Amino acid sequence: MIEAASLYVHIPFCDYKCGCCGFYSIPETDENVHQDYLNALQNELDSFDIDEDSLETIYIGGGSPSILSDKNLSALLSMFAEKFSPIEFTVEMNPRHLTRDKLITAELFAVDRLSVGVQSFSEKSLEVLGRKGSRAENLNALDAAGESVIENLNIDLIFGLPSQTLEDFAKDLDIALSFEPSHISAYSLSVEQGTPLAEAVKNGKLKLPDQQLDRKMYEHLICRLEEAGLYQYEISNFSLPDFECLHNWNYWRSEQYLGLGASAGSFCEGKRFSNPADVEGYIAAGGNPERECQVLTEKEYAWQTAVLMLRTNRGILSPEFSDKTGFDFEKLFSSEIEKNINEGLLEKTLSGFRLTPEGFSVADTVSRDFVLD
Repeated sequence: MIEAASLYVHIPFCDYKCGCCGFYSIPETDENVHQDYLNALQNELDSFDIDEDSLETIYIGGGSPSILSDKNLSALLSMFAEKFSPIEFTVEMNPRHLTRDKLITAELFAVDRLSVGVQSFSEKSLEVLGRKGSRAENLNALDAAGESVIENLNIDLIFGLPSQTLEDFAKDLDIALSFEPSHISAYSLSVEQGTPLAEAVKNGKLKLPDQQLDRKMYEHLICRLEEAGLYQYEISNFSLPDFECLHNWNYWRSEQYLGLGASAGSFCEGKRFSNPADVEGYIAAGGNPERECQVLTEKEYAWQTAVLMLRTNRGILSPEFSDKTGFDFEKLFSSEIEKNINEGLLEKTLSGFRLTPEGFSVADTVSRDFVLD
């Protein structure tokens, strides 16, 4: 029996591929293909003996789960709602597909958290990202979400875009806050290799903001959201008190999770395994494709746990780290701790260690120090 704290379900379909997207997804609107995929997904779910009592969260992402027809969306949600009663049940929705009918369907199957991928309210920025959605569609979608009985609303934003100014991003934030979301995820643009955006940057057609401007946007993000009552609990995530994303918290605490669907990854019983990024193959295999698997050593798990915990505002809780990994964090990473404290990137707390505000802004660099030889 698998005692997974979280379940992730990947719906890899979109009506088009965004120019900035590095996630596995395919442009596919054929409802028959969607149905075949859901059948395979049901088979994969049935193949795992999941401890229902251990499962705390379900997160359905993509791609764009909301591209499914009302009928197929109902079939998808019922697959999980009839079997599990999670504390938190999240569905991602693209503003282009977010309708009142889709929201009613989500409500009927006890979805209690929405994540809406707005990214920006600027037509210029949306064009740079290669998104076909418009400012009007984003606003209309959030209006509809605000009328839903689902109170836990996350809005996704991206900053550090080519040609974006600090004032542009400040406007995006203010508009997002006007909808009174309980949660905002805001990410500095990551240019993914192989995307049209990466090619445009490489060829000089688009120019990224310099590091100083990107840093100013990040600092404004933190201050503006704090003013609005949303506190930073992870590098890119902000929420009202008690509205943190429990699903992501489980990742950052290095808890076990199970991923279903094409390209979905899992971490269970000391092993990482993942499905191939191949919808056709996934359907042909009936949801049980040959999976890539890696068994983590004790020290590799300790490194994974350290890197994930450091992303959060509470950082490393030494007793929790020891209970999970069997290692003393301070002894295992003594030289790395000393180096980053001396550089002002890490600080000692009553219960462990955490990144300083300066450390948060360069968290990926700090994390690389905690890779074990």
